Amino acid sequence: MFTRSAFTAIPILIGLCLLWSAAAKTLDLAPTAALFTSRGIEHQFALLLAWTLVFVELALGCWLLSGIRCDLAGITAGIFLVLGSASILYQLWTKSQLSCGCGLPTFGLSPESGQLLGLIRNAILILMVVLGSVPSEAASASGGSLERSAR
Repeated sequence: MFTRSAFTAIPILIGLCLLWSAAAKTLDLAPTAALFTSRGIEHQFALLLAWTLVFVELALGCWLLSGIRCDLAGITAGIFLVLGSASILYQLWTKSQLSCGCGLPTFGLSPESGQLLGLIRNAILILMVVLGSVPSEAASASGGSLERSAR
């Protein structure tokens, strides 16, 4: 059984995850910048792009936590997460030995473990975005709760 309160927690959880990811990147920006330099981008510009990525995550996280236009914030976060997932999939496809740059630890394992962890995290967050965008009309129509029918 899903209630409106469960769905209102979704933007908060996504926002906190984006803020955590931005904070982790600021502690060690080198792996994120290395993703850009590995594609032939000059080091100084790669650092600027990495900081831009941190700023976007901070802005999206704060927007989601603010509660202002959560529907639009969720869609924007979903697009951002899909683009990030495409980048991670590209890394896996090319067998890149770089970290995914998403601030997640590899736990001393191969770079692929961090890439897969980033991909799993993004998939869960994308699912949360999709779930969070559904209930506004459906919850209202069902009296505030969404229950699965026993079919």
